[in-house]
Amino acid sequence: MLDFVREMSLGSEDFTQRQSDYWIFVLQDYPSPLIERAFHQWVKQSKHMPVPSEIIAIADAMIEAERQDGVARETERYLAEMQETRRQLAEAGQPHGEAQYYELMKRACEVVQGFPALPDPNRVSTLRQRLKQVQQVRAVRKPVAHAEPASVTVEQAG
Repeated sequence: MLDFVREMSLGSEDFTQRQSDYWIFVLQDYPSPLIERAFHQWVKQSKHMPVPSEIIAIADAMIEAERQDGVARETERYLAEMQETRRQLAEAGQPHGEAQYYELMKRACEVVQGFPALPDPNRVSTLRQRLKQVQQVRAVRKPVAHAEPASVTVEQAG
């Protein structure tokens, strides 16, 4: 990579060790072919030697373009697969598309309606039973006697 950077400097600059280390450090996360393509792109735009940030900007733009191309290819593949599946379902006489969705939802509703009804937590009779139980528990409790401080005597063991 460093040889390529020296080559791209067009012989106008002699790289010091510090400059070489800086270029290597800054571009170490990028693959060499990408850096090479970024330099070629820069040469098409300018006659001067770029700074690392300019090469990084070009490399990042190339990476993003490749990512978008990959997403577009994956989307096209998915759409083709979906269309093929719908075509096969149509040929077989089975519902597809929205008709398939409605059929699935209809079956799901039938299954859910087959479940037993859950008890209603707001039923009046249940609430009254709970109230009676709580009142009985409270009635069984012994009231706490309040004693006057003067009437309480403490015996000391001795």
